[in-house]
Amino acid sequence: MKHSCALFCRPLLIALFIVPSLGFSQVDNSGIYLLDPVGNAVGKGKSIYEDVSGSAYFHDEWLNGDVYLKTKEIYKGTFLKLNFHTQEVHALTKNNAEIILQGETIDRIEIPFKGLRFNFNILKISKDKVTKYLLGDVLVDGEVKLYRVVKRAIITLKDYNSAVSTKKFKESTEYYVTYKDKTEEMVKEKDFFNNFIGGKSDKIEAYFSNKKNKLKKEDDIISFIELLNN
Repeated sequence: MKHSCALFCRPLLIALFIVPSLGFSQVDNSGIYLLDPVGNAVGKGKSIYEDVSGSAYFHDEWLNGDVYLKTKEIYKGTFLKLNFHTQEVHALTKNNAEIILQGETIDRIEIPFKGLRFNFNILKISKDKVTKYLLGDVLVDGEVKLYRVVKRAIITLKDYNSAVSTKKFKESTEYYVTYKDKTEEMVKEKDFFNNFIGGKSDKIEAYFSNKKNKLKKEDDIISFIELLNN
């Protein structure tokens, strides 16, 4: 993915949408396609997932959501797909072209789905001089933030004594925490929290000293992070 240009950089957009006095804009397109964002074209050729069983996406159909940029601009009524395989956000332009939005320009994505409103933050993770962007579903918002990151990898299966192989998606879930503008993948150990979250050692020690407390389920993790925020 190229990151050299801002997501929205057409002069027409700047003239129409930016409010100079506030440095903030809110565009309510109410179901109209996103207006000419600059991204990487996906194209209308053969899907790279055509021969893979399962889905790469949060939802296979286009969902009407809102894009919040780091520049404080908001683009409402945008047709979006969240790709859990590439950890990228796909969008439709007004010309019905599918593009990939640039992770470095996006703050968060909000998508209503099945009566719920999902809030995905774009997490910037830098390690060993490599930067990647992840789709972090917000589970706890506070001084300590908790995100769920769903990943779908493509695996190849081959039957015994058969030349035929099949491909399918294998889903995994990771959890990330943010504290004082630093984000890391969560490790379910006391030492991780003591090192990562300073000033809350009393709560951390009290939680892990109780042998009944285990960070096995997602609800356990949520309750623990909420405890740290109280």
